[in-house]
Amino acid sequence: MALLLAMTAWWHSAQELPVVRIPTPKVPNPNAFDTFNAAAAQLLDTNKIMNAISNGHHSGVKDDRNYTWEEKQKLVSENAAALGLLRQGLNQEYANPPSRSFFTLMPYYAPFRATARLLALDASVREKQGDYAGAVRCDLDAIELGEKIPHGSTLIGGLVGSACQAIGRRPMWKSIDHLSAEQARTAASRLERIRQGQVPYAVTIQEEKWAGQAGLLEMLRHPGSIPAMMQQAGVNSAPASATLSSLSQLMFLVYSKQRIVNDYTKYMDAQIESAKRPYGATGPVAPPNDPLIAMVVTEFDRSRMILARNETQNGLMEISTALRAFRAEHGHYPNSLAELTPSILPALPADPFARGGSFGYRAIGDKYVLYSIGPDGKDDGGKAIDTGSSRRGNPNERYLVNEDSKGDVVAGKNVW
Repeated sequence: MALLLAMTAWWHSAQELPVVRIPTPKVPNPNAFDTFNAAAAQLLDTNKIMNAISNGHHSGVKDDRNYTWEEKQKLVSENAAALGLLRQGLNQEYANPPSRSFFTLMPYYAPFRATARLLALDASVREKQGDYAGAVRCDLDAIELGEKIPHGSTLIGGLVGSACQAIGRRPMWKSIDHLSAEQARTAASRLERIRQGQVPYAVTIQEEKWAGQAGLLEMLRHPGSIPAMMQQAGVNSAPASATLSSLSQLMFLVYSKQRIVNDYTKYMDAQIESAKRPYGATGPVAPPNDPLIAMVVTEFDRSRMILARNETQNGLMEISTALRAFRAEHGHYPNSLAELTPSILPALPADPFARGGSFGYRAIGDKYVLYSIGPDGKDDGGKAIDTGSSRRGNPNERYLVNEDSKGDVVAGKNVW
């Protein structure tokens, strides 16, 4: 009898949920999130917009071809209302609705990317007209859109924001050298503000932690939702779902609800601390040996590289616009990046892939090499990452930066 009472007490203890305080952030009013959604609702012909800026590199998509300038101009004109709302939202504070369930739908991220493509298309039209300053403003609008989206977002919002910034940056490289000194200074100043407003990776992981805690608590209150969660993660067969339904309660014989939440919290706290350190300063954080947690954690190492790559590209772009301003004013490039401060830039951006210091640079006559040491953490003197091959016939993809890339991230070449 004593053993039965002890086992009953243990079982009830295992079923108790821990107390976890998860904040509910305040949302600004007006909120740029709502304005961007309104802009997305006004979008017309989103597939055409995507294809018009892809130059025929979206294989398998209907109407994948090179669009004429007149067709691009028509698409921009048709979407004037969406562009107006987008730019209105850029002047507002942004806060993403907090995610507090694993079943929360986020249908707005794909349309946000579509609005970034519209801005890039507007830039393309202006560039064709010779309005390089206008083109750069459109590109910067897309970059700023991408900077706003991660505010209050989980990791998926950070990645979508990074994608939007890349959409704006790629065409901007072609316009920089056409800017006047004043125009280049203005672009560099705006890039500095955007970079300063970027959500730190550790803050994004903190939001991911709160979302995960809330989702776990929701699932543990209703264990029947665990099979549905597994189906959402890719386990879709009926037999597997039935088995999971039977095992979901048995799992708590080994993994109490308190242990599951506590293990997840410790794991995410370790991820947050790792995120505060320089890229490459720590190794991967091993997840707990818990089947439920394994189901909800994401690929943090890959995501961190993508966001570090985005931050690197913004820093390279900011310095490149400052170099353009310097040359337009002095007739030559500076001997060192230090000459850009404080007259053009208040300070040099740090290289996110380095343990300290800014980017590598050297002037070569009327050209220069500007670079980050890249994910491998090795200074190769500006030798660009180059896979030697490309997919879908897109030459830029041979210079794509991945976590295992060898070489340096060179401005204007590794342009993702």
